Amino acid sequence: VAAAEVEAHVRAGEAAEARAALGAADERFRATFEQAAVGIAHVALDGRWLRVNRRLCEVVGYAPDELLARTFQAITHPDDLAADLDHVGRLVVGEIPWYRMEKRYLHRQGHAVWTMLTVSLVRDAGGRAEYFIAVVEDVSDRKRAEAALAASEAELRAAQVEVLERLAQAAEVRDDDTGLHTRRVGELSARIAAALGLPDADVALIRQAAPLHDVGKIGVPDAVLLKAGRLTAAEFAVIQEHAALGARILAGSAAPLTRLAEAIAHAHHERWDGAGYPRGLAGEAIPLAARIVAVADVYDALTNARPYRGAWPEEAVIDHIRAGAGTHFDPAVVAAFLRLRTGVGVAGPATGGHGVADAAHR
Repeated sequence: VAAAEVEAHVRAGEAAEARAALGAADERFRATFEQAAVGIAHVALDGRWLRVNRRLCEVVGYAPDELLARTFQAITHPDDLAADLDHVGRLVVGEIPWYRMEKRYLHRQGHAVWTMLTVSLVRDAGGRAEYFIAVVEDVSDRKRAEAALAASEAELRAAQVEVLERLAQAAEVRDDDTGLHTRRVGELSARIAAALGLPDADVALIRQAAPLHDVGKIGVPDAVLLKAGRLTAAEFAVIQEHAALGARILAGSAAPLTRLAEAIAHAHHERWDGAGYPRGLAGEAIPLAARIVAVADVYDALTNARPYRGAWPEEAVIDHIRAGAGTHFDPAVVAAFLRLRTGVGVAGPATGGHGVADAAHR
């Protein structure tokens, strides 16, 4: 009997110690849950909040009892709900072990709160889903900083574009009082690029870079640039220098827009057959953007009057460009241009020379 009593006392003591240890562990968990620096919640499979901590309530602005009376769906931004529910579905069926996403909750006061949400799923011993564990970190400050940085970068890009546009106009007004030639070339070049199937981002970049094709004219003397009538060989050599000069003016930039503008300025007077200037490039060795601008530039220059010549009839210009496919111009670019202007492609052999164009277009 005595031995049995001793054994019972020992067992009772062990049970008490176990209960005390369990209570201490539970208290540590409760303190960790409640005092964590991030929002933590247990969420039912249907989206009801089962347990929420102090920080989560602060993030979304609800008191605990208010939040427990709602679902996570009810306070999720509508634009983020579908993605969140898709992750939830994949988590429940076992396709993913957990997920993480940026999402917006709707604060009690009505504004959106950006968070980083991490969710895992608790399953019972049989593998059946029981509830979710959600960790919610407020990233609003980071998102505001990102938005401010993006706005600053957009302002910087806009300023760069404006400077380049003014530089293009400074060169153009010397033989085009309106300064509209550069803009028209930019717009037509973009339309041709789109007709060729280039990505929207490339089309936009060409629209901005193309107006700088003749920036090197800043360095061409008025006596040559504005001369009425045919240029001498020496004068034409001076004109030709504007391509390389334009490239030098734009060289050395890390900005994609300026680098593209440099390539266009340098190569828009090259010819598909290699007879152009300043480097005698041929075929696909000529940058595509420069091949596009070559067509747009000739079209706009010849259809508009300049101090040294009158405007050509549009049909004559179109015929000239069509005839230059395969010699002066990239045939694919000409075909895209003709689809825009006439709805037809290149027809017949390419017979265009370059003397008449050089005389009329500088």
